Amino acid sequence: GQNAALQVKGRHDPCIVPRAVPVFEAAMAAALASKPSAAALPFVLLALDFHRTEKFHWKPLIGHFTVLAGYLLLSQTLLSGTGKNISNMGLRPVLGLRNYCTYFLKTFYPSEVCPLYPYINLSPADFILIGLCIAALIWFIARFRKKAVYDVLPMLFCAGIVLAPVCGIIIFSSADFADRYSYIPSVFFLAAAALILPPIPEKFRKWTFCIPVLLLIRTWLYLPAWNGDGPLLQAACSVPDYNSRGAIIYAEVLTKQGKAQEGLEILKNCGRSDPRTAREKILLDIADHLFALMARYQAGEDPAKLFPEFTKILAPDKNRDLLQRVAYLSLLTILPAHADCALAAGKPIAAADIYATLARSYPDEPFTEAFYMGVSLMLRRNAAEAVKYFERALAESPDDEPTKRNLENARRLAAGKQ
Repeated sequence: GQNAALQVKGRHDPCIVPRAVPVFEAAMAAALASKPSAAALPFVLLALDFHRTEKFHWKPLIGHFTVLAGYLLLSQTLLSGTGKNISNMGLRPVLGLRNYCTYFLKTFYPSEVCPLYPYINLSPADFILIGLCIAALIWFIARFRKKAVYDVLPMLFCAGIVLAPVCGIIIFSSADFADRYSYIPSVFFLAAAALILPPIPEKFRKWTFCIPVLLLIRTWLYLPAWNGDGPLLQAACSVPDYNSRGAIIYAEVLTKQGKAQEGLEILKNCGRSDPRTAREKILLDIADHLFALMARYQAGEDPAKLFPEFTKILAPDKNRDLLQRVAYLSLLTILPAHADCALAAGKPIAAADIYATLARSYPDEPFTEAFYMGVSLMLRRNAAEAVKYFERALAESPDDEPTKRNLENARRLAAGKQ
């Protein structure tokens, strides 16, 4: 009877929502533990099922919604850190609409792709874009009501609901606005667009090979922004009001290449006018000072004279939490330079402390932790202990030449003492 009814309506597919089996709910719970975006799963399943059957099958999804409700309750009570960013909840749906409209256009032509997190400032052009998209949707619904309700709207709903978690709308946490989150929603945008188009006439079907060609062209358009760290960061810093983290990371990459002055220019061009980014302005000011010192260091200025300036910025102060954010991004570039300045100033113990700090900052990277702790111990003239750390570092990276040289030197000094 159900199949007959579906055939009358033109729908031949059975219900796609899986039966309530505990393993599915367990899989969703594991997905939520890995990435909050999994909160969109039951809504997407419901919309896809409605698209295929023209009915809502709620019962098989009760378990999924129960898991989701438990996750939301847990994230807002026990995990207090996720509940403290609800300040702009009224703005987030508007930002979500803006993203949906922008991502729809970027699905077909990736203009100004930003891989990292830009500051989102709603401009008059954004409201015009939102208005035009809503007007076009209303016109389509009025003109093709059945096709809109059963085909296009479910796909657009899927696109919107997949973006909702990262917009902070479903999980009520920080909003992660970055174009890389448009990938999965773009699939549903493409499906909606395909459902609007009429079937290809028989005489043109031999030209369907054009579809993969068009997809390859679209991929080629994306390549400049995603082909390696350098182009990716360059794209992240080439759009208006780019994010401070992207600017600092790009400055660090350039500094590692010996181009600290270019990195400094990237930081200076980072927008700081938005009143909502006051703390980011302080963060960028600190980064400015550090990378300005790095530029002078790379230009050959006397390291001994730079040591007090490095120490003044890197010493604990009221902005220590912001400083740690800079250090987390640029630690491997800035702290070795600071230690070199300490050695030039005749302060080996201060340099040893800097290297020990660097080692403790990377507990999850065995090579980095062991190598810099070995350097710290060598500066403290504890060669016997340094040998153990260099051996650990060499075990993690057997072909690393600096580690081999340091290990040989430490063994020679240790044997001489014995």
